[in-house]
Amino acid sequence: VEDRDGVLWMLGVGRIGRWNGRVVEPVALPADGPRNIRAIRPAPEGGLWLSASNGLWRYQAGGTKLIVAAPIAEYLAMGADGQLWGLTAKQHLLQFSGGRWVSVAVLPDEKCTVL
Repeated sequence: VEDRDGVLWMLGVGRIGRWNGRVVEPVALPADGPRNIRAIRPAPEGGLWLSASNGLWRYQAGGTKLIVAAPIAEYLAMGADGQLWGLTAKQHLLQFSGGRWVSVAVLPDEKCTVL
C-alpha cells in the first residue's frame, strides 16, 4: 500500500516492510507489539493501521499502539471519507467507530477475500 507521503509499505508473512527505492527494509516492531500481522492500511492523518492476531494497532514513526484487542479483522479498507472498515474470518463487516469495532453486517456464505 502507499501512504499519504508516497511511501510504499509491504506486508510479508506477519511483518511489514518499507520500500526504499531499491529493497524492502523490514520494520522492527516491539516484542509486545502486533503479532502475525494480517492487513495494513495507511491512515489519512499519517501512519498505518495494522490488523494483527492480537488486535488493531496504529504504527507511526515513534512506535506502535494497541487500539482495540478484538475482534480480529482479516482485511482492512479505508473509505473515501477516512472511515476504517474491517472484515473478520467469519464474514462480519466491521466499522471502526468511537475507538472500537462495530459489527454492521454479516456477509453471505461466499468467502469474501477482498475488502
